Amino acid sequence: MLKDIIWIFFYFPIGLHSTQFMHVNLAYKQSTNISSLYETSLVHLAVNGEFNPVYQNFGRCSHSLIENKPWYLILLDKSYIIKTIRILNRATHPEALQNIIIGTQLTKDISVTDFSKYQQFSTISGGVLHSRTVTMHYTEKPHYASSIIIYRNEYGKLTLCQVEMWNLNNIAKDKIASVSSQYNSHAKASNAVDDEVCSLFEQNGLYCIHSEDEIEPWWKVDLEKMSVVYAVTIIGRGEIISDRLKNLRVAVSTNDETPTPQTSLKCGLYDGPLPLYTTIRCPKSTVGRYLSTTKIFNTNSQALIICEVDVFGFYLDGNFTINTIFYNETNYLYKTNVLTQDCNKHKKATTDISNFQISSFQLTIQGVNIENACKMGVFDLISSFKVDFREFINDCKLLHAVDGYFTERDMLDTCTYQCNCDINNCQSFSIVYSSNMDMLHKEIFIFFKY
Repeated sequence: MLKDIIWIFFYFPIGLHSTQFMHVNLAYKQSTNISSLYETSLVHLAVNGEFNPVYQNFGRCSHSLIENKPWYLILLDKSYIIKTIRILNRATHPEALQNIIIGTQLTKDISVTDFSKYQQFSTISGGVLHSRTVTMHYTEKPHYASSIIIYRNEYGKLTLCQVEMWNLNNIAKDKIASVSSQYNSHAKASNAVDDEVCSLFEQNGLYCIHSEDEIEPWWKVDLEKMSVVYAVTIIGRGEIISDRLKNLRVAVSTNDETPTPQTSLKCGLYDGPLPLYTTIRCPKSTVGRYLSTTKIFNTNSQALIICEVDVFGFYLDGNFTINTIFYNETNYLYKTNVLTQDCNKHKKATTDISNFQISSFQLTIQGVNIENACKMGVFDLISSFKVDFREFINDCKLLHAVDGYFTERDMLDTCTYQCNCDINNCQSFSIVYSSNMDMLHKEIFIFFKY
């Protein structure tokens, strides 16, 4: 039975357990391969979380030989939704990242020489400047893939200094930011949300945010709207001592106020020196408009240096989206839902499966923080069938609901349902949800394996 939602937020402080600091970058330290290796370069350097674009003898980037159509392959541990891919170019010879094609594939049974098997995600035609970053988003629908190929569509060498990819949305990019003080005129607060991930200060005209030496320096970004914040990723300065980024307090607030150690803590605290590349996952249902970072526990004046901050989440006033994916071992396709609403303002999204001539099937639903919604019946899944031209419906049974918020790279919870149509051929399945479900969730994916 469908149940309405009472929207209540609870906050429970989270200790320093490792899952709170698990990265949401789908490519981070995944398996990789490359068409060839130049000198001392290593294949894993492009996914190791180091954002130094200076290629040296011992290598900071993955670098191929000069050859025809050099390629770099990332094999994910499972299939993920992919919305965004970001690549950092090297500081010298930037021409090694031009005429690039990025493709994805659902299967890991790969033939890397057959580029035609990959669905094109994006291209880089004119090249990327020294030490700069290029960010690419899906064009029509997010990709669903377990292998990603990046290749240069010509003769030459390929160099990748860092590759990131996400299924989540960065809501901090190009937003208005402020900082407690500026080291110089270039060390602006906006540098941390400019989508440039180079970790070197004053590298080819790129700068990080850099405060003056002071007690408890801070940085803050206005997300412009009330938002649910899932996670915050911070890239520090790569070539400087670690005390410039330590004892960092990340807070989410509804008020535009000067951050202090007393600001209500709604995300997390990293006690000690931060790694160059750090992600903090906020407690579930963390809501606010202003996100701040403050150095605490320092009795001496120190500077705060941050090169980039990504804030993952959604705006509370955003639209609710249901994506239905049909897939098998090698391919997938998005299916169109028919949306209706009843007199009680319950909404229904229906997908036709009459062509499959099946009487039972399983559905998997994925979304951030939906486990309790599945268990509490916030939405129902039903299957429909016909007998003597009359339509009947059966409720699908929830088999299990798995919380992935702190344990999965993509932060997605997974709910699995068993649906049946007695001995009849199923005509469709539907998800039925109350009109205020979109207050808590903005996007879910329904997977039907055929």
